[in-house]
Amino acid sequence: MLYVNELARRLQLFRQDESFEPLVSMSGDVPFMLLFGVGLGYHLGYLYEQCIPENLYLVEPDMDIFFASLFTFDWAPLLEYIQSNGLGLHLFLGQDEESIMADFRTALFRDGSYLITTMMGFAHYGSKPIISLQRRISEEFHALSMGWGFFDDNLFGLANAYRTISDGVPFFRSDRPLAKRLSEVPVFVVANGPSLDRDIDYIRAHQSGALIIACGTAIWSLYRAGIKPDFYLAIERATNVSEHLASLGINDYLADIPMIATDIIHPKTRAFFKRVVVGFKIDDSPCCLFATNNRTMARYIGFDCANPLVGNLGLSVPLHLGFRHICLFGVDNGFRSEGHHHSRLSSYYDADGNPLEAFAQMALAIGEHWRPANFGGEVQTNKLFTQSILSAEVLLTHFNEVNVYNCSDGAMLRGAQPCHADALPLNYPPVDKGALVDALLTQHAEPIALGRDEILSYMDPELFDGLLDRVMHIWSREMGTRREVVAACQLCTSFIKPLIATRHAFIHRVLFGEFNYLFSLMINMAYCGSDEATSMQLVNENRPLLLEFFERMKRMYPCALDYVQGEHQGVVPDLPYGSTLIS
Repeated sequence: MLYVNELARRLQLFRQDESFEPLVSMSGDVPFMLLFGVGLGYHLGYLYEQCIPENLYLVEPDMDIFFASLFTFDWAPLLEYIQSNGLGLHLFLGQDEESIMADFRTALFRDGSYLITTMMGFAHYGSKPIISLQRRISEEFHALSMGWGFFDDNLFGLANAYRTISDGVPFFRSDRPLAKRLSEVPVFVVANGPSLDRDIDYIRAHQSGALIIACGTAIWSLYRAGIKPDFYLAIERATNVSEHLASLGINDYLADIPMIATDIIHPKTRAFFKRVVVGFKIDDSPCCLFATNNRTMARYIGFDCANPLVGNLGLSVPLHLGFRHICLFGVDNGFRSEGHHHSRLSSYYDADGNPLEAFAQMALAIGEHWRPANFGGEVQTNKLFTQSILSAEVLLTHFNEVNVYNCSDGAMLRGAQPCHADALPLNYPPVDKGALVDALLTQHAEPIALGRDEILSYMDPELFDGLLDRVMHIWSREMGTRREVVAACQLCTSFIKPLIATRHAFIHRVLFGEFNYLFSLMINMAYCGSDEATSMQLVNENRPLLLEFFERMKRMYPCALDYVQGEHQGVVPDLPYGSTLIS
């Protein structure tokens, strides 16, 4: 993250210079273009006469129109030109919106997600499907261009997962389903959104008949309301969660609550709880490493779509454990009033429910745009909340048979039924929740026997070194044109792409996110100014920063199992903290 931040700072300084003139013309090379509408095809020839789209994504929902273009436009010379010049073309034809979006994400992942940060898009014609698609991509743009994962974060996650395994923490088993009578117990997923205040009395009144899961900071709101949840959930690999828990001063209360977390949870967070059980975080690198190298990992549950917020894990956990009636409280992913961005019972407010100034500018307190609300109207939301919504909606498509009730007065979630708490169609027969919790902790989970040397063999440091040597060779050469930068980025991406389908997929995971951040900045440097020579000077001035970082990555990777945040600075022998190239 240090190097990404420094590159971003240097790019910003370049743009702020008095002599800077931005690139505004479409002539020349265009790294990534999104074109809606094939029409009769005539504009495609004109497009390639005016510029060179390095990667063109062409969307035509109407197959009749595309079919007509086969008779009006000579496609063969264009396709020959694209192939002979090493350009990219992806056609999205005759699909519905959901299929196009799914393929769009897959294609970006394959070609390099960093490309979206330079996207140039336009529509050849307007139609309801095309206008809807434009709106959808605009809504999801930030989710597509963020959250890729930093190299350090991947190492933190692996070190935490190794510590979780070596400490003997039990993992949920996938081959031990809940008994039917237990799966019918309602689950209250309690997050810390502002609408929790409205439903807190309902939760208190029915707590004996439902399993209550506290998501992250909602634990303090429940504590102040006199409610003791059956489980506490956390997801972070960093120390911020343990620091927050320590600040609450309720250690005895916490120690008596079992914790459900993912394998990457920081060991300091686990230390607050006497009983802990975990599941693999499917979309994270440790799960990838273990699953692709050890077939026995299929016996253990992985929580899918558990990012980016702990409320996503709150939904994922009961779904994957097999519960059939799930109620969401305070899972707002937005707010109607900027002064009421979380529950007033939370630590973001004083004893009188007034917002604390210290938290006024935190990311989850700022509204950037509006989304449809669960009970009508709109709510303010932001990039992080939007990513959380999209993740939850993807997850819900895989559990159509489960009743998921969204009782939150926040953003609408497609796939969840909007339902006010007092209208929930549920019965709450007496249930021995202590026995249910004990069963989940003991009968449905067990530790994993996996040693340090075995995990190191999965990592294959020699292959990692060899890949980065090839990447460093590419970036060691001075570059003279913008196209060379795009080609370098795509060539480096091609080095790791074949690993996805192999037991070395972990290495792809570790490098993929960092490559996206670094390459998006290098391409933006190359294309930011109107004068190509000046822009390329900026690129070449910053290549040494990339090379230094790649060298550091080679030294850090073999030490990954000990790279726990807070303990990591002395883990790599003789590696100075910081950079000699960053002032």
